Amino acid sequence: MKKILLTAITALFAMQLNAQVCNKYQPTVVGAKSYILPDSATGIKHACAGKPYDEIMNIKVFKDTTIGGIFTAVVDSVVINLEVATIGLPAGFVISSVPAMLPPNAINNFNHMTLRGDSVGCVRITGIAPTTVGTTALTIPFKIKAKVGGFIDTSVTQANNNYKFIVDAIGTGNCFAASIAETYNNVLDIKALPNPASQSLTINVNAFDNEKVTVTLNNIFGQQVATVNGVLKNGANNFTFNVANFANGVYTYTLSNGKNKVTNKWVKQ
Repeated sequence: MKKILLTAITALFAMQLNAQVCNKYQPTVVGAKSYILPDSATGIKHACAGKPYDEIMNIKVFKDTTIGGIFTAVVDSVVINLEVATIGLPAGFVISSVPAMLPPNAINNFNHMTLRGDSVGCVRITGIAPTTVGTTALTIPFKIKAKVGGFIDTSVTQANNNYKFIVDAIGTGNCFAASIAETYNNVLDIKALPNPASQSLTINVNAFDNEKVTVTLNNIFGQQVATVNGVLKNGANNFTFNVANFANGVYTYTLSNGKNKVTNKWVKQ
């Protein structure tokens, strides 16, 4: 009995560990029938040459679709190919998945992830970025299994070709050296939007836990030109500044909780 109980506890603990792969970051689009976050217009975050890379994508599968432009079909499932080489990610990268967060009705088929219709899952992409700077087009194949009049049509195979993997040189873009030298465990991702900025600048922060923070803007001489206090919440957070009257040039933004901080570069033009 003790052995059975221990086995059950071990299995439950393993399931909880797996659920933490990307469950802490759960942004959703209210009312959306389907989505991928970040969307293709935003793109996945840039990698920094030779540095660790970590990105999370959230996916919601649509409930129904159209087959052949004629028949409305209820989606049974969507099978997404997560093979690194097939997608076009660098060798040595790893894709981990949490098949379903809401509702829990999807399964993980090793290098493929199956999401039931109208369910949500997430993937985490990790690895060490190549030292070669450049852009690689990504291809994400998937197959839609849909029910039409009680039958299952498995012939709809498509691919998402809208994403790119971009490696930036250290000291450029979001690979500003100061941000790489410091760690901030509560921050999954931070970036300035748009960059360069002319009228309004938004510091977008994806965080794990709630905490009070300060965001400051400094000019190239290290002088503070703007600051805002706020509270980070689990998921996406935005801190917006009016920079219309700032002189053109290079600036930095810093996020700090008093103990940890991360600094990066943005450009006013």
